[in-house]
Amino acid sequence: FTLPRGSQASQSLSITYSGPGGLNWNLDVEGGNPGWLVIEPLTGVVSAGNPRVINVKVNAFNLAVGDHSAHLVLHGFPGPAQLVDVFANVVPGPSIGLAPAALAFSSEEGQDPPSQDFTVSNQGGGTLNWSASDNAGWLDLSAASGSLGPGVSEVVTASLSSAGLDPGDYQATITISDPVADNSPQTIPVTLTVDEKLEPDLVVSNLTHSPPDPDTNDPVTVTALVKNRGDATAGASVLRLAIPGVGTTTHNVPALGSGQSHEVQRSLGTLGADTYDVTATADIDGDVEESNEANNQGTDTFTVRGLPDLLVSSVTHSPSNPTTKDAVTITAVVRNDGTTSAGASVLRLAIPGVGTTAHN
Repeated sequence: FTLPRGSQASQSLSITYSGPGGLNWNLDVEGGNPGWLVIEPLTGVVSAGNPRVINVKVNAFNLAVGDHSAHLVLHGFPGPAQLVDVFANVVPGPSIGLAPAALAFSSEEGQDPPSQDFTVSNQGGGTLNWSASDNAGWLDLSAASGSLGPGVSEVVTASLSSAGLDPGDYQATITISDPVADNSPQTIPVTLTVDEKLEPDLVVSNLTHSPPDPDTNDPVTVTALVKNRGDATAGASVLRLAIPGVGTTTHNVPALGSGQSHEVQRSLGTLGADTYDVTATADIDGDVEESNEANNQGTDTFTVRGLPDLLVSSVTHSPSNPTTKDAVTITAVVRNDGTTSAGASVLRLAIPGVGTTAHN
């Protein structure tokens, strides 16, 4: 026999007899059975034309590598007992080889990482009948078992279903085993890091108007600042500026990296005296997937003041038909026809030939 350590092999031994009748025979092992030899049957009857086949099995599970021998002694035939020599050459058995020594995966929350391969090889003799197992529900192997001759290898793919896992670190173990292999089992540690998902977050960080206290003669400009407060780049988006009574406009906002801002200005021209509410909404079309979709608006309110309008509503004199003997009085009425108060001012009364006077 020549067989790998950790295996077993069988051969047949045939007993024939050509004499009359039947012959009772029995087999034993010289010096006692060494334990690695199995003989079935050990006794029996053989007759002419009916040979008896004996199964001789060598069990090398616990045998050291090297040569081993035993001597079978056949009793029952006329003359001296017959000897059968059994030689067992035990060669190295299968040995599990694994590469790489470890697998490390990383993914973003909600996503599966790319799969990775590892190699199972037979670094010894005989046939490696390997089986694979793991201890994690999120780990899947492309093959659960295989058979490899000496020096032969097989690639196994490890795939992870980590999309449902919370951010954090995870560990698992892949175990490759074969009861016959002299180094069974062998393991590959698996680590997985799930990172928190990085997403942009667009906000209207500032919304202002200028001048700060406009009147009906002032052109008004509204300025909106769109900022990405998230951890990932936001793609191009659209900002909407809505001002009831004035109108709604949209403005393109370029892609913004984390922490970047973009300013949008809208010139309104002069406005009538009134109060105006401005609403700025970032990413109005929902083009950007954000970590917070509820914080995209900013508001501003401003009032446009009306102006005073001073006029001389009447100029009269008394008496109405004076003579040279009458003292004449001129009365002027100054009225504010504007929409806001007028500050203190000066009225000039000019009467050619009499003179000009100023009145607070």
